[in-house]
Amino acid sequence: MSVARVGGSERYEFLSVRSLALVFIGGTLGTYMRALIGVGYGPGGDLYTIATVNIVGAYCMGILVGFVGSAPQEGSTNARWSLLLGTGFLGGFTTYSAFALVVALMVSQGGIWLATAFGFGMVVLGAVATIAGLGVVKLFKAGDAA
Repeated sequence: MSVARVGGSERYEFLSVRSLALVFIGGTLGTYMRALIGVGYGPGGDLYTIATVNIVGAYCMGILVGFVGSAPQEGSTNARWSLLLGTGFLGGFTTYSAFALVVALMVSQGGIWLATAFGFGMVVLGAVATIAGLGVVKLFKAGDAA
């Protein structure tokens, strides 16, 4: 993370108006997409919504990181894509807090084994989805090189 001097004080470049606008726009769109998926599942579809957005989001994060890298240089085009799609869109699209709440509610209602299975399953499926996304990009790049 680079620090720039502005008027005698330090500021982080990722806090620029442009960077914040990218995160805001991406986050707004990601949150809207998550809401649409929730509407699609209808009442009582919270678990399906949470599972869908988190697994799809993990897969998409793998694709994004495969293309732009895990720590693109600030100010680069890849950094802007990372802010817009990773921090913004996927940050708004996925929902750790709802996932944690559902697991906590399961535990509080006596479903410790269900909560454990759901929690562990989501983490494993998310990791597998991220690895799959990275793998797709690797295959794509290998095809371009051929």
